[in-house]
Amino acid sequence: MDPEGRHTVRRTSIILWCVAIGTMAAGLSCSSPTSRGVHWEALPGPYALNVSAVHPLGTGMTVFAGLTNGETAVSFDAGKSWSYRTPVARGYPVGGFTPDPDDRNGIYAMTERGLFRSTDSARTWQVVPLTPPGQLPIAVLSFTYDPWKPERRFIGTEGHGIFRSTDAGATWHPVPQQKDSLLAFATVWTIVVDPGRPDRILAAAGTFGLLTSTDGGDTWTALARGATQLGARSTHLLIHPRESNTLLLGTDAGSIFRTTNGGELWSPVHPGAAGNTIRSLHGDPHLAGVVYAGTRKGLLVSRDFGESWQSLGAGLPKLSAAAVPAPAGTRLFAFGSAIGLLSSLDRGATWAPADDQLGGATATLLVFDPADAGYFAAAGDALIHFRPDSARWLPVGEGLNGGQVTSISIDPRQRHYMYATTVAGTFRSTDAGMHWQEFARSIPATPTLLVQHPWFPTRMLASTDRGIFNSTDRGATWRESRPSGKTPPARSFSFLPSNAGSVFAPASPSAVLITADGGISWEVTRYGLGTDSLSFVTLDPTDTKVMYAWTAAGTCYRSLTAGTEWSRFSPPWEMTDRVLFGRDQQDPSSFVALVNDRVVFLTIDGGTTWTRTFEQTLPGTPVSLAWHAGHGVLIAGVRDRGVFRLRLAAFLPHTQEAPKNYPKSTDY
Repeated sequence: MDPEGRHTVRRTSIILWCVAIGTMAAGLSCSSPTSRGVHWEALPGPYALNVSAVHPLGTGMTVFAGLTNGETAVSFDAGKSWSYRTPVARGYPVGGFTPDPDDRNGIYAMTERGLFRSTDSARTWQVVPLTPPGQLPIAVLSFTYDPWKPERRFIGTEGHGIFRSTDAGATWHPVPQQKDSLLAFATVWTIVVDPGRPDRILAAAGTFGLLTSTDGGDTWTALARGATQLGARSTHLLIHPRESNTLLLGTDAGSIFRTTNGGELWSPVHPGAAGNTIRSLHGDPHLAGVVYAGTRKGLLVSRDFGESWQSLGAGLPKLSAAAVPAPAGTRLFAFGSAIGLLSSLDRGATWAPADDQLGGATATLLVFDPADAGYFAAAGDALIHFRPDSARWLPVGEGLNGGQVTSISIDPRQRHYMYATTVAGTFRSTDAGMHWQEFARSIPATPTLLVQHPWFPTRMLASTDRGIFNSTDRGATWRESRPSGKTPPARSFSFLPSNAGSVFAPASPSAVLITADGGISWEVTRYGLGTDSLSFVTLDPTDTKVMYAWTAAGTCYRSLTAGTEWSRFSPPWEMTDRVLFGRDQQDPSSFVALVNDRVVFLTIDGGTTWTRTFEQTLPGTPVSLAWHAGHGVLIAGVRDRGVFRLRLAAFLPHTQEAPKNYPKSTDY
């Protein structure tokens, strides 16, 4: 076959028979004998990791949930089962819910696309007009109403201050603006009406701090300057139910301040911490002094209205969470990017899952755990783990800060050692991901990828926007790889099993990096490569000169000269097809391609030949794949629907069923 032509696709005779009779019997489908009984199986969860808002009603048996993709769901049994309602603004997170005080079936939803209202318990939604037609929508962050005059309502916006309605939400207008108004461009996270003095309105206004009005919102003054006086943006506010001059103010730095004189003097009652933020601040509806605070590092409780704080719930993971109490009961809900949705009937002493059948989980990164044949997944800024004997995904990663996880790798020799990179830094765990510490601080730029060399026990490689860095002492010290300043950022690393010094890395812009000394020095090759963004390199196990470079879109380049020259090479799918790849980080020759979210192709020789193994549509859009050649298992992260598993061991040669024996090498 012409090198520019299409790859050979191995098929069993039964598949060819199906194709032959396909023109005679429309709609007839069949599969190879080995594919019978093979199907995508849903792993139990992870549930509710994309939940952005939870609102219990009454005793908490009825609960509304909003997801980051705009979907809404309702449970009538405190989370034992869920049913989906109509999305609010599809594709935009639901920031919160507030019941309509005049309509038992009415509920408001706050989103980045504005304020929405439902009059039929979230079955349908209508946008609430805040701006003239044709203007861009305003993001709404908070909503409240005057309990003495429910027709008077307030909303806080992102960058546009406060809007007020005096006719029960029929029309809305910005609060009166003075020439030097603090509210002209304020981002208002929380608005509270003083229940003892209805004309007194307070607002947590980000960098502007805490603002107050004593005339129903006509004029405003500052009680505490945010970035100046508090050292952080004000985001959450709570008034003591019996002493309205006692206030708590939470910030985006994880600190909480308290005042007992209406805001003249503030005392720090909870210190801030790197990577922390206050995500929620709620009082217990039955115990006046009890306050729950949700933070990025777990839940806190105070029993003296903020003077002192303790961690809440011995069994609750110390990870990103928000706490919401039911308004007329003892039930407490907690949710976050790692813990899903949990409920407690004893004010946080014990917790039980409340997210069965509630979707909202998107695993953007998947990695196999070689220690127990389980899986790790990154869902946004959370790291979760599934063991073979698990009933559900469990959160790990205490100390893993900095937002979205960009890479995960496991040391193949010391399998309890793991490495992760986030947008804020690099972290290492020595206990299989349970606890993390900052790592590789000497690298002058934040890595987007960090890996342990599979055969050099002391060698590590890291890719940053300033190029590649290497360590020869397990990460204690790092040096820039040669030539200095001329190695572009690598997207992945592929290690040659027959020669531990040979490593290949696709880079951006379109290039392949090659090293013969384990990553200390690199050569950049571009000859024959187009402008495509390359994702990874695969190797032919029988010929070290044959290798393939793959793009995220599914196109391919082949080299017959050990990477010095490249030419376009066509895989067994069309250029217009949607392709998602799943790699085995320890096997550069075996990987899978999921085409159009349905057809699975498998290769064990880097891409020279392919087997069309399976065809079945997933219940959603897959966004990540991971492949384990030794176990013959493929796992897929499906947007907003969790993780699914496919067992393909029957399609592998017998030699693929056992892990490879990696070569013994001496470090350079």
